Amino acid sequence: MNEFTLIIKPDEEEEDGAEVFVDGTIDGRPYSFLLDTGAARSSVKYDAYTAGFSGTDKHNSSGVFAQSSEDIITVPSLNVGPISKTNVILVRAEEGHPRNISLIGMDLLKDLRCHFQFDSNRVLVEDASEFDAEYPVQDLFLDKGAHPYVDVEFGAVTAQAVWDTGASITIVDETFLKEHPDLFQLAGYSTGIDATGTSVQTPMYRLAESRIGGRVFPPVRVAAVDLSYVNATIERPMNLILGYSTYSQANWIFDFPRKKWAISKWLGA
Repeated sequence: MNEFTLIIKPDEEEEDGAEVFVDGTIDGRPYSFLLDTGAARSSVKYDAYTAGFSGTDKHNSSGVFAQSSEDIITVPSLNVGPISKTNVILVRAEEGHPRNISLIGMDLLKDLRCHFQFDSNRVLVEDASEFDAEYPVQDLFLDKGAHPYVDVEFGAVTAQAVWDTGASITIVDETFLKEHPDLFQLAGYSTGIDATGTSVQTPMYRLAESRIGGRVFPPVRVAAVDLSYVNATIERPMNLILGYSTYSQANWIFDFPRKKWAISKWLGA
């Protein structure tokens, strides 16, 4: 199989938000995984099977709202779409974690050329090294955790954005909002949950029209969050986290090994 079949789970609070899951197996046992380009490490939920593995180390991570520390384990095999590996190192969620899910992160995706086709809910894993000349190709920045960054342009203002399939909606850093208030209009409040399971009520805004990869994206509802703590720990601070509400308006190619990306098809109205 050379593709991931995407399972779209709509956000219960945000009409345009959703999470993207893929089915797979760990040692032959079925698991559902969040497909998460915003996560450096792949992880597995805590259950009766994964509890039987002894932790070999600790993995410390930072969510949007809080930190977490989890065990690192090695599972016999992992099969998800085109990914088939043995003796796989995964992070195991803590027992009682409020967001006890499994996910596929950039440690398993960074060696793939992925064509995200949201009009057919699939991701094709391709071998071709060249892009079609009909759409603009952009250089891709991957940080030390292999998080993919894209530029989002608002006229003369350019925002640094992490392209995050693990985010249901798009998030804006409060500092960027304060620096460019003319790009935002207050649009109520919503409850957000980060990778650590922490839940916080956040103000919502209508973000102005933007240009990404040569395409014009219409205004979108975004959550404003203080990303200063997370940004202090990473090499390229992010102004935005592009979630499903934004990225699902197009099909995208990310050639992670060659550090190139492009929008292959516009799906928005």
